[in-house]
Amino acid sequence: MKVCPSCKREAGYGNDYCTYCGAKLDEPADTENGVSGGSEGRSGSEIRPIHILIVIGIFIIIGFAVVKIGAGLANFIREQKCINIVKSGSLEMYSDMKLGPAFNDYFANPKWEYGYTVNNDEMVEFKGKCNYYDEPTELTIQFFVDFNDETFTLEYVGVGREGFSIFEIYGLFEDIYDNYTGA
Repeated sequence: MKVCPSCKREAGYGNDYCTYCGAKLDEPADTENGVSGGSEGRSGSEIRPIHILIVIGIFIIIGFAVVKIGAGLANFIREQKCINIVKSGSLEMYSDMKLGPAFNDYFANPKWEYGYTVNNDEMVEFKGKCNYYDEPTELTIQFFVDFNDETFTLEYVGVGREGFSIFEIYGLFEDIYDNYTGA
C-alpha cells in the first residue's frame, strides 16, 4: 500500500496519484513546506488529472446550458412569430381589418397564447371578454397557423366547449369590424 507523501493517507496499490489530494505518489514530500517536490523544483501547481476532469465537466455543463438556452429562445421566437402572423393578419371577408388591433380594441382583457392541437398543429388562441350575450362573456377564438407559409385559418369561435354557429360567427365579426372601422 502506497502512502501519500503530501497528505499522509493510504492511496492504494497501482495509483500514480493520490486519490485524495492528487499529489504524485512516487515523489517524496517536502517536509519543510508541505509541498511535493523533486529534483525539478516544482511549485506544486502542476496540472493534475482531477483538474482536467473538472475543466472538462465545466465545459460540458456550459455547453449543455448554451444548447438549452438556445432551444428555449428559438421556441420563444417561433411562438411570438406565430402570434404575430395572426395579429398582423386579416380574414378574407375583412381584409382591411388587422385582427390584433381590432380584437384588442373590441375585447376586454385580451390574451393571445400559442399552443398545439392534439394533432400537433400550431395554434394561436385568443381569449377576451365582450358583451356579446348582453352580459360580459369570455369568448375563445382559435386559429391554426402554417408557420412556413405565414398563413392561418379560423378554426373555432365560442364559449368554453360550445362553439358558435356560422351565423353567430358572422355576427360577432361584423360587430368587431364595425367597432374597428367606427361604422
